[in-house]
Amino acid sequence: MARWIGEAVLSGDLVAHSPDIESETDTEVSTSGATEPIGPRRTLRPLVDLDSWLVQRGWEEVNTTPVLMSAKHWIISGSLVGPEDERESAVWQVLEDPWTSSLSIYDPDEELDYPPRLRVVNPQEMSWMDIRELPPELLRLLDSRKQGEPDSNDGPVRSMMLEWWRFNSETAELTESPVTIPGWVIEVEGAPTQVLHARNGRRYEYV
Repeated sequence: MARWIGEAVLSGDLVAHSPDIESETDTEVSTSGATEPIGPRRTLRPLVDLDSWLVQRGWEEVNTTPVLMSAKHWIISGSLVGPEDERESAVWQVLEDPWTSSLSIYDPDEELDYPPRLRVVNPQEMSWMDIRELPPELLRLLDSRKQGEPDSNDGPVRSMMLEWWRFNSETAELTESPVTIPGWVIEVEGAPTQVLHARNGRRYEYV
């Protein structure tokens, strides 16, 4: 029953409220350093079926506790520059997952409609990227390949080619806000306590 409740919480079927959870106001941080309330913390949907994951490893009897894993949602605006110096404004939503040390395009449709209120666990501080410095991982995500336009010399040939449009770092404006990823604390006898990432099924150090 406890495991079912945990899965129901993470799937959004059950909203968990705990009097022990520290009351905090989530804030949105802009490049100016100003903050403003943005309401409840958003949480992505779990993709891992906990029971199946445990059965595959023969861990049906281990203790599991549902938690939320810290991540960041970035809104990045700026312009793309085409091969002929064309300019195009764009806005991206990016997920920074410090547990996997990765960046990916953020899909709001992957959010839970009713995110649970659970204990939030944080990764090691060094796991966060310095996104405001526009690391290469971010620029690769923002760069885009577009189909070229035909011109008088090449006719239809150029229109079939994909051309790189590069993100102009000088136009970047970034805004961040907290988002969480569902997970479970896994306690296996004789092994260090770890947290299971409910989006990729991998285990990470529980700090």
